[in-house]
Amino acid sequence: MSVAWKDKFNDWGTFGAALDHYSLGGGDIMDADGNPIGDYSSSETVVTLSGARTWGTLPGFAYGLNVKFLYSKLASGDFDPTVEGTGSAFAFMLDMAMLWQAPLGGFFDGILEPLDFGLTIANFGTRLDYTDGSHRDPLPLALRLGFAYNHPVSPDHNLKYLLDVERIQTKIEAGEDADMAIVGLFTSFGNEEALKRFNLKLGTEYGYQQMFFGRVGLNLNPIAEKTSFNLGFGILYNNIKFDFADEIGTLNNSLRLSVSYLL
Repeated sequence: MSVAWKDKFNDWGTFGAALDHYSLGGGDIMDADGNPIGDYSSSETVVTLSGARTWGTLPGFAYGLNVKFLYSKLASGDFDPTVEGTGSAFAFMLDMAMLWQAPLGGFFDGILEPLDFGLTIANFGTRLDYTDGSHRDPLPLALRLGFAYNHPVSPDHNLKYLLDVERIQTKIEAGEDADMAIVGLFTSFGNEEALKRFNLKLGTEYGYQQMFFGRVGLNLNPIAEKTSFNLGFGILYNNIKFDFADEIGTLNNSLRLSVSYLL
């Protein structure tokens, strides 16, 4: 479940807030002999505060910041006295982003004019402690580069081509505490599987009269050793936007639905 809001405040910029809740399911906990010793339910809740504005007098530049608070609930350790902690953890994290849109006219006219470029550092924050300090887990710290090329075919038809390159910076060693975020930004480059940390996403969107949209995408994920395809469509009518997406190639696939009202 996701609820979000944004609005523009004069010359201060655009501000927003969002609440996301993810239910991860639950089930029975068994001992080594298959006897039930408890049950569990897992969920995550994220509260996000956002702000963005243009970058002074530089044409086409903007920057933004997300401040996020995460509450993550796994399984309680009450069923096993040898497990310390409540099975829940809090985290604070930041997303920092920059956007450049090639300005109209001048040198860029007809060359880079439809090109957008974005750079993001995502989930820069504290570590997750589910076990009262005995072991701390990392947040999925990531660097992302994104490109979008807008191709107006005619007044009624439009195409967009998108490329997203993501590098996971989190370094995980079994049985050890995760590195702090500032350390993870640099230490992961020395890993022998450094190239496997890159995710590549390609996508195309077709739009008709800015009302009907069709989308197709490809996700190459060496870390998870999987390739998935994405199909989707969208409808925009009277400021109400409906989007549907289906990820093919993951376990049981992944369906996503969203409804938005544009103020």
